[in-house]
Amino acid sequence: MGRSQPIALVVLGEGAEATIEREALSQQLNDTLASVNNELEPHQKLDHLIVVDEPWSIENGLLTPTLKLKREQLEARFSHYLTANLDEQLVWEKAS
Repeated sequence: MGRSQPIALVVLGEGAEATIEREALSQQLNDTLASVNNELEPHQKLDHLIVVDEPWSIENGLLTPTLKLKREQLEARFSHYLTANLDEQLVWEKAS
Protein backbone atom coordinates (compact mmCIF):
# COMPACT_ATOMS: atom_id res chain seq x y z
CA MET A 1 0.00 0.00 0.00
CA GLY A 2 1.31 3.45 -0.88
CA ARG A 3 1.11 6.77 0.88
CA SER A 4 -2.16 8.62 1.30
CA GLN A 5 -0.47 11.89 0.25
CA PRO A 6 2.25 12.56 -2.33
CA ILE A 7 5.90 13.04 -1.42
CA ALA A 8 8.56 15.07 -3.22
CA LEU A 9 12.12 14.04 -3.92
CA VAL A 10 14.53 16.97 -3.70
CA VAL A 11 17.93 17.09 -5.36
CA LEU A 12 20.03 20.00 -4.09
CA GLY A 13 22.10 22.07 -6.49
CA GLU A 14 25.85 21.65 -6.43
CA GLY A 15 27.35 23.01 -3.23
CA ALA A 16 23.98 23.99 -1.72
CA GLU A 17 24.63 22.09 1.48
CA ALA A 18 28.21 23.34 1.62
CA THR A 19 27.25 27.01 1.38
CA ILE A 20 24.36 26.92 3.85
CA GLU A 21 24.32 25.16 7.21
CA ARG A 22 22.10 22.10 7.17
CA GLU A 23 19.86 23.54 9.90
CA ALA A 24 19.28 26.74 7.91
CA LEU A 25 18.72 24.74 4.74
CA SER A 26 16.27 22.49 6.59
CA GLN A 27 14.34 25.55 7.76
CA GLN A 28 14.20 26.92 4.21
CA LEU A 29 12.95 23.59 2.88
CA ASN A 30 10.31 23.32 5.63
CA ASP A 31 9.19 26.89 4.87
CA THR A 32 8.97 26.04 1.16
CA LEU A 33 6.94 22.92 1.94
CA ALA A 34 4.50 24.93 4.07
CA SER A 35 4.22 27.63 1.40
CA VAL A 36 3.60 25.12 -1.40
CA ASN A 37 1.07 23.18 0.66
CA ASN A 38 -0.85 26.39 1.40
CA GLU A 39 -1.51 26.73 -2.34
CA LEU A 40 -2.64 23.14 -2.91
CA GLU A 41 -5.95 21.33 -2.54
CA PRO A 42 -6.02 18.90 0.42
CA HIS A 43 -5.53 15.82 -1.78
CA GLN A 44 -2.51 17.45 -3.48
CA LYS A 45 -0.60 18.49 -0.35
CA LEU A 46 2.89 17.03 0.00
CA ASP A 47 3.33 14.75 2.97
CA HIS A 48 7.14 14.75 2.99
CA LEU A 49 10.19 16.20 1.29
CA ILE A 50 12.95 13.64 0.81
CA VAL A 51 16.37 15.23 0.20
CA VAL A 52 18.30 12.67 -1.83
CA ASP A 53 22.07 12.22 -1.62
CA GLU A 54 23.00 11.74 -5.22
CA PRO A 55 22.13 14.04 -8.11
CA TRP A 56 20.16 12.35 -10.86
CA SER A 57 22.34 11.77 -13.88
CA ILE A 58 22.80 9.74 -17.03
CA GLU A 59 25.70 7.93 -15.37
CA ASN A 60 23.67 6.61 -12.44
CA GLY A 61 20.81 5.57 -14.74
CA LEU A 62 18.19 7.99 -13.44
CA LEU A 63 18.17 10.22 -16.55
CA THR A 64 18.10 9.46 -20.26
CA PRO A 65 20.74 10.93 -22.60
CA THR A 66 18.21 13.70 -23.36
CA LEU A 67 17.90 14.40 -19.60
CA LYS A 68 14.41 12.98 -19.18
CA LEU A 69 13.57 11.16 -15.96
CA LYS A 70 13.67 7.38 -16.01
CA ARG A 71 10.54 6.86 -13.97
CA GLU A 72 10.95 3.10 -13.53
CA GLN A 73 14.47 3.50 -12.13
CA LEU A 74 13.40 6.35 -9.84
CA GLU A 75 10.47 4.34 -8.54
CA ALA A 76 12.68 1.29 -7.97
CA ARG A 77 15.31 3.29 -6.11
CA PHE A 78 12.97 5.37 -3.94
CA SER A 79 9.91 3.11 -3.58
CA HIS A 80 10.79 2.28 0.04
CA TYR A 81 9.72 5.83 0.95
CA LEU A 82 6.18 5.00 -0.17
CA THR A 83 5.74 2.44 2.59
CA ALA A 84 8.12 3.85 5.22
CA ASN A 85 6.76 5.27 8.45
CA LEU A 86 8.37 8.71 8.28
CA ASP A 87 8.31 10.76 11.48
CA GLU A 88 9.49 14.08 10.05
CA GLN A 89 8.16 16.07 7.11
CA LEU A 90 11.73 16.68 5.93
CA VAL A 91 13.87 13.58 5.51
CA TRP A 92 17.55 13.58 4.58
CA GLU A 93 18.53 10.43 2.72
CA LYS A 94 21.47 8.74 4.37
CA ALA A 95 24.43 7.82 2.20
CA SER A 96 24.67 4.11 1.58
